[in-house]
Amino acid sequence: MKTLLLIFLLAAEVFALGQQVTKNETQVRINDRIQEQNRLNFETQEALKREQQQQQLELKSDQEKEKIKQLAVQKARQAFQYYRKANYKAATQFFEAAASLDPENDLYFYQYGVCLYKIGNYNKSLAVLSLVEGGDQNPLEHKYYVALNHLKLNELEKSVSNFNDLKAENDKRFSPTSAFFAGNIEFQRNKYRESREHFQYVLDNSSDPKLDRESELKLEEIDRIENYLESQKEIFRYAFYIGPQYDGNALNISTQNLATNSEAYRLMYGGFFTYNTYRTMKSLYSLELGYNDMYSVDKNFKSDSTIQSVDPLQLSIRLPMKHQWKLISTDFFSGVSPYYTTLSMSDSGGVRKQILSSAGLTADLTWSVKNNWAHILRLDYASDNSTLQVSSDDDKQSSKRTVLGYNLLKMLNPRGDKSILGDISYVQNSAVGKNSSYNKYILGLSYNFPWSAKYRGSSKLEYIDLKYPHSSTARKDSMVIASLGASQDLSRNKNISLNIGYNLNNSNIDSYKYNKLMIGFLFTYSGLYLKK
Repeated sequence: MKTLLLIFLLAAEVFALGQQVTKNETQVRINDRIQEQNRLNFETQEALKREQQQQQLELKSDQEKEKIKQLAVQKARQAFQYYRKANYKAATQFFEAAASLDPENDLYFYQYGVCLYKIGNYNKSLAVLSLVEGGDQNPLEHKYYVALNHLKLNELEKSVSNFNDLKAENDKRFSPTSAFFAGNIEFQRNKYRESREHFQYVLDNSSDPKLDRESELKLEEIDRIENYLESQKEIFRYAFYIGPQYDGNALNISTQNLATNSEAYRLMYGGFFTYNTYRTMKSLYSLELGYNDMYSVDKNFKSDSTIQSVDPLQLSIRLPMKHQWKLISTDFFSGVSPYYTTLSMSDSGGVRKQILSSAGLTADLTWSVKNNWAHILRLDYASDNSTLQVSSDDDKQSSKRTVLGYNLLKMLNPRGDKSILGDISYVQNSAVGKNSSYNKYILGLSYNFPWSAKYRGSSKLEYIDLKYPHSSTARKDSMVIASLGASQDLSRNKNISLNIGYNLNNSNIDSYKYNKLMIGFLFTYSGLYLKK
C-alpha cells in the first residue's frame, strides 16, 4: 500500500512539474510574440514617419533643402559630441532631430538606432536599424548592434545567429568580440562544446588582453563543468603498474637508509583503487586504497637474502577531501586527507612482516595571485608505530613526524605542459629513540616540458640536509639527487615512462656514504568503471 501511495505521489509530482514546464514554455512564446509585435509596430511607425518627412522635404525648394540639411549637420555634430562624452540620452535626441531634418541620410538614422540601444530602448533600436539595412554604414557594425539588441531582449537564437555570422567574417574588430558573446550564449544554453569553440576562437584571434583573460576563465569553467558531468558517471577508478629497475646500491629503509653496497635488478609492481564517495562542482570526497611491492635479485639474476631483505611491501588507505572556494577575488583549492599506511619487510629475505604503521593527516592549500603563478602550502603530520626489534631503546623508531612545505609553480605556456616548480620543505622526526630523531631540510627545482610530439619530459634537482642532533654518532648527511624522465600515453588507458636518477650522499658516518645510479621503466594501465 505504501509503495502504491509513493508511486501515486511521484506521478502527481512529475505531472505537476510537466504542467509547470509547459506553462513556462507557453509564457516564453507569448512574450516573444508580444516583443515581435511591438517591434513591428515600431518599424511601421518609424517607416511612416520617415516617409512623411521625405515627402515634406520634397516640397521644399533646393535652397530651403540646403539650409535644412546644414541644420541637420549641426545637430549631428552636437550629437557626436554628446556621444563621445557617453551622454547617450542627449545624443539620442540630437541624432533623432538630425534624422528628422534629413530623412534621406541613412547615417543619421543608423546613429539614432545605435543610441537607442545605448539607452536601453532595444525594440525601437531594432526598428530604426531595420530601416537603414544595406545603407552607407559599416555593415558588420550594423549587424553587431542588431545582435546586441536581440541579446538584451533575451532573444538568444537570433542573437547567436548574428554573432556567428560576424565571427565567420574573421574581422579583427568584430569577430573576436562576437565569438565571445556567442560563447556566453551557448554557455547559458549548456552547449559546452559550441561554447568552447567560440572562446578558443577568441584566444586565437583576439588582441585584447582583457577579452583573452575572460575567455581563459570561461574555458577553465567549461573544463570543470564537463569534468564534473563526466565524473557523475564514474563509480570508481583503478590503476595497475609494473616495471623493471636497475638499482646501483640498494638501501635498507628500515635502518635509516643504510647502504648495502649491492647492485640489484628490481621489479616494482602495484596499484590503487579510488572510489568517489561524494562529489559536487566544488567538492570531492574519496576513498583510496594503495598497494606497492618490490622483488629483487642480484646482478647475476640470482636470489640474495641481503638484497631481498630491503624489499618493502607498502599498503595504504586514504580519505582525501578536496574543496574549491573563493576569498575576495582569489580562487583557493584546499585538500585534507587522513591516512593509514603499513610497511612490511624481511630480516633475511624470507617471509615479510609488518615493521611500521603510520596514521596521519595531510593538508594542502593552492592559490594563484598572478597569471601563470601558483602557490602551494603543504602540511603532513603522522604518528609512526614501529615494531622493529632493536638492541637498544636509543634505536627505537616510533615517532611523531611533521612535514612543512612550500611550492612555487610557474606555468611557461598556455597549454600548461611546460612549467617550473620550486620546492622548500622541512621535516622533523621526533622518535622514541634518540638515534632515530632527525631534522631534514629539502630544496628542489623541477622542470616539466614537452620532450617531443609524443613524449612529456621532466627533470629535477634536489638538495637534502639531514641531521640527527641527539644520536650517539651525531650523524650528518648531505645529499644531491638529479633525475630525468620521459613519459608517453600509448592510449587513453596505457602509459609508459622511463626515469634515470643519480644520488650522491655524503655523511660523517662511513656506512651511510654512498652513490647510486637508478634506471627505471614503468608500464601503467588505468581505467574507470562507469554507470551504464
